[in-house]
Amino acid sequence: MKRNDKLDEILRLPPGSREEMMRALDCILGRLRSNAAVNRELRADEPMGYSIPLDGHRWASTPMIAAATLLIGAVLLGFAWQSMVYGVLHTPDGGSHWIYDGTAFGGDGGVLTLRDDSRVEIQEMSVVSLQRAADGVRIQLTTGEVIVSAAKQRGGHLYVQTKDMTVSVVGTVFFVNAGKTGSRVAVLQGEVQVQQGPMTKQLRPGEEVATNPDVEVLPVREEISWSRHVEQHLALLDQARSAAIAAAQAPEEPDWQRTAGGKMSFESATVHPGNERDPGAFPLSIDNIYRSTGGVFRASFPLRYFIEFAYKLSLTPAQRESWLSRVPKWVETDNFVIDAKAATSNPTKDQMRLMLQSLLADRFKLVLHFEPRLMPVFALTLVKPGKLGPQIRPHAEGPPCPTKREDSDLYPRDVDPGVWPYGCDIVIFIRPGLPIDRLRPANKTSVNSQLVAGRNVSLEIIWDAFVHSGIGIGNPVANQTGLTGNFDFSLEWTPEPDVTTRPADFTATTFSEAVKEQLGMKLEATKAPVPVLLVDHVEKPSEF
Repeated sequence: MKRNDKLDEILRLPPGSREEMMRALDCILGRLRSNAAVNRELRADEPMGYSIPLDGHRWASTPMIAAATLLIGAVLLGFAWQSMVYGVLHTPDGGSHWIYDGTAFGGDGGVLTLRDDSRVEIQEMSVVSLQRAADGVRIQLTTGEVIVSAAKQRGGHLYVQTKDMTVSVVGTVFFVNAGKTGSRVAVLQGEVQVQQGPMTKQLRPGEEVATNPDVEVLPVREEISWSRHVEQHLALLDQARSAAIAAAQAPEEPDWQRTAGGKMSFESATVHPGNERDPGAFPLSIDNIYRSTGGVFRASFPLRYFIEFAYKLSLTPAQRESWLSRVPKWVETDNFVIDAKAATSNPTKDQMRLMLQSLLADRFKLVLHFEPRLMPVFALTLVKPGKLGPQIRPHAEGPPCPTKREDSDLYPRDVDPGVWPYGCDIVIFIRPGLPIDRLRPANKTSVNSQLVAGRNVSLEIIWDAFVHSGIGIGNPVANQTGLTGNFDFSLEWTPEPDVTTRPADFTATTFSEAVKEQLGMKLEATKAPVPVLLVDHVEKPSEF
């Protein structure tokens, strides 16, 4: 092989690490020092210009210097590559290409191998580039999708950035999709940190997040079906999910149960079939609407209503259908009258729930448990950490609730005409179509808008009302704001007309915009562990 061919072969090799480059340079310098020492010893006896046999080769002073210069130049060129070349792209046609800082690529797809051995699978028609970051390398995804298998990052970070979010990792497998309406990231193994504006969140295996609720969320198998390694990726995800479920402890006792006092029982109770439904003295709901009954509990419903009330469950239609599909049909269809009396005359609504739990276990032999399962949810977060919007405030900062009448805890006695809603503990919906002048002091700005408001209600109660209002929030809402306690709020927006009748210049405030601007919150489509109700055993009472 000619000397120039050998050098060309060296230049084609991927650049080594800085440590490897330094070791190669030390070897070259050591060889040069050794040869120089031999030359000095022999020059005293040999005429200048004559070649001297060394180690079976014939070296001359001038060629040796030229060779040394060439080798050192190659090493220095390798160092230059270290700052220019970020990886090698292997395309589907079998080609290999150096990828430099700022070079756009990815249209034909392929697999990018970075210097740290991280592997990036690139979907066809994607637009990707690599950029230097202050503490690592940034993959800029303009459009398309990538699956990143990140090597363990020793001294820096690997970033994937789209137009509206940044993902940083230290060693994991995940995919990122960048589209016209927004971006989406999902984790298959390990953990990533996602930053969207001022908000930062951690994602673990099976969890995902989108920057826009309108981003289409596909099943992971369908989303990454283009990858040659789709089965390997799904196997990693299944392993991570199984490990998470196996490690998950039984759900802790909810705060409301601890606050209410734990396990309780009715002093006396009867249960018998009923022909008609009877809601009783107060609604069997998750909110705080309640009237004192002197300790009496009486209602007639199918068993599923009593179960959901007793365990204070807020379920979407899909969640309800799921647990009812695994129990006998009579749980949903047959009415039962429960007539019970507490030992005290003034139990709270939550204490009534606890006593009903004991009754269901005793009379219906009900045994159930909850298991955490990854499900699509809407994560509720603050737009700006620690800051609420102008239309919501802690209840303690607003007018106090009115005094209730002695004959009815449901309705106030002395209301302030300047405060709306007049009462507390409930979320009120004012549908489009009502004249504005009939709603003062509600301050509804348009006859076509929808107004929702409440006082002294928790975020869980607020969003439970939205989920069941039919406005299009089909998945559970996970409160990730970090806020607790009760609030006063109002929210007004204009429902969007059907696409066939919506005018081209429709500019009214949408629900998502209203949530951001008025409440200072936003909803993000993601997946998260959700407690799922599983009934182990239930039977009809044998004695009435």
